[in-house]
Amino acid sequence: MSIDGSVSASPVSRTQQWWILCAVGFSMLLGTLDTSIVNVALPTLVQDLETDFATVQWAVLSYLLVITALLIAMGRLGDLVGKKLIFQIGQAVFLIGSVLCGLADSAYALIAFRALQAVGAAILTGLGLAIITETWPESQRGQAIGISHAVSMLGVVAGPMLGGLILEYFSWRWIFYINVPITAAGLILCARYMPAMRQETAGGKFDLPGALLVGVGLTAFCLLLTLTQDAAAIPPWLWPVLIAVTLVALALFVVRERTCAHPMVDFAIFRLPGFGHGLMLQSFIYITLTAVVLMLPFYLVQARGFPLLWVGLLQASVPIALIVVAPLAGYLSDRMGSLPLIGAGMVGICLGYLVSSNLSLDTSPGLFVLYLLPLGVGVSMVLAPSSRNIMSAAPEDQLGVANGILNMVRTLTNVIGIPLLSAFMVWRLRIHQGAPTDLAAASPPIFVQGFRDLLLFCAAVTFCGLMYLVWSRNAHRSETERETV
Repeated sequence: MSIDGSVSASPVSRTQQWWILCAVGFSMLLGTLDTSIVNVALPTLVQDLETDFATVQWAVLSYLLVITALLIAMGRLGDLVGKKLIFQIGQAVFLIGSVLCGLADSAYALIAFRALQAVGAAILTGLGLAIITETWPESQRGQAIGISHAVSMLGVVAGPMLGGLILEYFSWRWIFYINVPITAAGLILCARYMPAMRQETAGGKFDLPGALLVGVGLTAFCLLLTLTQDAAAIPPWLWPVLIAVTLVALALFVVRERTCAHPMVDFAIFRLPGFGHGLMLQSFIYITLTAVVLMLPFYLVQARGFPLLWVGLLQASVPIALIVVAPLAGYLSDRMGSLPLIGAGMVGICLGYLVSSNLSLDTSPGLFVLYLLPLGVGVSMVLAPSSRNIMSAAPEDQLGVANGILNMVRTLTNVIGIPLLSAFMVWRLRIHQGAPTDLAAASPPIFVQGFRDLLLFCAAVTFCGLMYLVWSRNAHRSETERETV
């Protein structure tokens, strides 16, 4: 960390910086692509592997749980051992896991290999932004992070389309084999252009007990929230067990980190300007965004009856806006500061939810895209500058941990937001119907009324985030902005 508190870049050339960004970009692309593309293939997997949906969905859940449990630990390991070495190990594990997933001959084998693949994905996700932060100077860091967010969103857009093409013309196994050339290209770029990036100031030892405690606690917590979506199928005794494991493991983790000589997470990092407040601000976004995106297919298919091709294209409007605007937002944050962009982005998100609450049974496809456009633009204007500030606020010897925490918060708020907002939606459907009704069984007029209420609720949550931004505005400035205030 430099004297003024900002993270300094490793001594690499401009050409190296761009190739390193490509290598990290490949890993971020795979992270989102491999989630969305597998979701598309679930019905095919049920048929080909001769299983049921309740079993095969664990191919998705095991991936999510393992990544969440390992993010912080893998980030810390990169800080201690060297980000390049651990990142390359992650690439190799992801590649091997992808090949094994493609070779799986049963649902249970696929679930196990997806968990192995998730170990590699946790490393790639947990170190990507840390590597960018360390190799790009602060004056250009926002641009690089904005590009990385755009590449990540490219996987969201391409996943369903690419998955559909593969399932139409090839075996489902190719949704995993396609990872091989992309991962191999990333490995070659890392070996050629990436410096070792082992911090001399890191020191210490890897806190294995802390890693186990946080991993067990977060896994139990995610499992608890995920299972609430099908509560009737869960044995009654499992609820208190998961709650107890979550509380005890996370409490012991906090105690361990406060008393350990070499903690995995130094909780003082949350008091750094821009770090803790930046994480909180992003939570306001993710907790609503994922749930709304989850509901959009129900609106387009169930309420409007659009063909699946149209559904995929219309849903892509938000991530496409992110792909276009995120690099520009990152570039502008380097030039004009972060706070104006973040503030305008929060207003845009709130406006997007309010305007989208006018969706009806007669809304044209073009108007649908226009309604959602402020949402996509607003999210991109917040995420790139705030991620830049979060990573720049972290000490050099904790960049991996900071990256892991950032992604863990995103994952947890997604997992929290889906059941929370789904429950709100079901409640509003029951109010409008006058009787209990299932989400998938609601009539089009009733569904639209409930969806409007959900969008207004998301606008209210985002407005709370905007008020939080106003209250903590100085923390959301870049280091240079704070010096001039």
